[in-house]
Amino acid sequence: MAACKTSWVSLASEIRLMILEALMQDGCCVARYASVCGEWQAVIEQKNFSRLKLTPSRLAGFGDMVYRQKELVNARTERRMHGMKATPTSSEEPFRAFFLILSTWVPSGSLVLDISVYSPSDSKHHFKYLHFGPDAVSESDNKQETANAHDPRHGWVNGKQVSLPSGKSINRLFEDIEIALDFWQGLPEITAVTGLLLRRQTHRRWEPRTLKELFKLLPRLQEIYYEPWREWSRLDQRWTDESSQWLIESLIPNQLTRMVLFEDFNYDYVTMFQGVYELLDAEPVRTADFAVTRALAEASLDLEHLSASFIVDARYFFQARQPTWVWNELVSLVLTSRLLCPDESHAEINDILQATAVAAMKTPRLNAMELWNGGKGLACVFRYQASESYRPARITWRGNWNLRLEPHVIRFWEAVAFKRARCEFQVVRELLDTDVVIKSHSDAIHSLKLLHQVVHPVSLWQIQKETGY
Repeated sequence: MAACKTSWVSLASEIRLMILEALMQDGCCVARYASVCGEWQAVIEQKNFSRLKLTPSRLAGFGDMVYRQKELVNARTERRMHGMKATPTSSEEPFRAFFLILSTWVPSGSLVLDISVYSPSDSKHHFKYLHFGPDAVSESDNKQETANAHDPRHGWVNGKQVSLPSGKSINRLFEDIEIALDFWQGLPEITAVTGLLLRRQTHRRWEPRTLKELFKLLPRLQEIYYEPWREWSRLDQRWTDESSQWLIESLIPNQLTRMVLFEDFNYDYVTMFQGVYELLDAEPVRTADFAVTRALAEASLDLEHLSASFIVDARYFFQARQPTWVWNELVSLVLTSRLLCPDESHAEINDILQATAVAAMKTPRLNAMELWNGGKGLACVFRYQASESYRPARITWRGNWNLRLEPHVIRFWEAVAFKRARCEFQVVRELLDTDVVIKSHSDAIHSLKLLHQVVHPVSLWQIQKETGY
């Protein structure tokens, strides 16, 4: 009789959990069902506290909100807290309180801190296509449309953007994030945070000085995902690059294992700042700074994964390499170069690919390396993949234009493959179909089928959404 009763209890438990799973898959809000029973409460709290979205008004009370569930949050393999600043002039005190609370957390597993800064009005007026949200796109986000937008004063007619915003409006969107130096004084280190995510939906510009102070608060950082926007004048870009150089240098030495850098841009915004003055106009194509690239090359010596798009140039990366440098831990490397373009010298491109092979000789664990470029009408990647299982090592050229790989370049890469594992070696060419339209760098990323993440998936979705108007 007791065994029969136990079976019925077990069956009832399984049925309750099946019902809850069906509700969760249906996409409805299940938080209100946490009081149904202890089993449901445990499952629902684990789901709800795996990703927390905090607005300024809730930052100060964050500690009380998760006092009992803190261990649930810590138990997750990956946790993200999405902090949003309502306006550029909001008080800094809620953030200080938030950092103080996090400093009391005991390190346990991984904790990713996702910070976005924007104003609620950013997606109104001229910029109705902008989307701001957490690091996962929901079904409701996908359904968000501007089809009914009609605001001729701000360039929108019947859901279409018919005129570009003014330079003044663009500059307002890209204001600096100003945080006083004394804000950081007295703040204790936050040892629980292992990852930092600063996505491109923050159009406002992080000052490198501010980021340096933030990095100092996070001594156990293992992963950084940073997606800044390029500057709209050559002079501003020069100042930003100088600051970025010492910001990257401050990361040496470090505990980082993964770094993903993606400098975003918008062709329409670039157009608005053309033909002003020589130092104040925007470059049609960004010229990466050698000193910044060299600093990143040195900072990468202890990394396992590095991806840097547009903010540096692969040509400078390998020119900066010192004879004594060895990337003992590096497994994957992804870089862009403006030289990867059909109008550039194919001889110079082959020289870069040879220099890359020489560097790969000093990268004993390298599984994959990709050099790519993408933009309006342009998509190409040179890819090296080490042998794996029964697959031979290979180099691949993929793009919407063809590059003739010189025999000496192929021999260098064959030597790289042979040094790693004496195996077969293949050269693969994959030209994109002529009907593939590349409207932006996001289209290029999709068409090239890059092996490793170069930009956050939600950021990539946002770029596609914004370039569709």
